[in-house]
Amino acid sequence: MRYQFEKCLEKGKIVKIEIAPDLISKEIDEAKNDLNSCDISIQESNFKWAIKYEDSAKII
Repeated sequence: MRYQFEKCLEKGKIVKIEIAPDLISKEIDEAKNDLNSCDISIQESNFKWAIKYEDSAKII
């Protein structure tokens, strides 16, 4: 993982941004919505959007 992170830094795909409280709040709200969607999907046995951790590492 460290190697991939370093490559992204070198290519300029990861950049430092200023702290923006409104953006932080928005991201937290979206994360809560994602978690809620996940809970609903699990309760309904709807695993269409599920990706195993091992598989997601290959995507990066």
